[in-house]
Amino acid sequence: MLEANEPASTPTISHTCQVMPGAVLWKTGWSWVDPVTSLVVSAVVLLGTWGLLRDALHLALNGVPKNIELEKVQAFLRALPRVQEGERTRFES
Repeated sequence: MLEANEPASTPTISHTCQVMPGAVLWKTGWSWVDPVTSLVVSAVVLLGTWGLLRDALHLALNGVPKNIELEKVQAFLRALPRVQEGERTRFES
């Protein structure tokens, strides 16, 4: 089943990456094709998910999400009538 943001060609590419090395190994006997294909697919997956991994690590280390402007939030909070001062602003995600 496709995810909402997944292109329709992804299952086709995935199945091709599974079948083609087996066919090449069967026809030619080249046993190195399967591990090389595995490494290529692993690299593609790592590169494709690198941004997600980076953002998750940033949030796990108490970073501010990219879409939030910390200075504007702090200015808004300081402008509230009952707020006198604050040491730091903390975001939970």
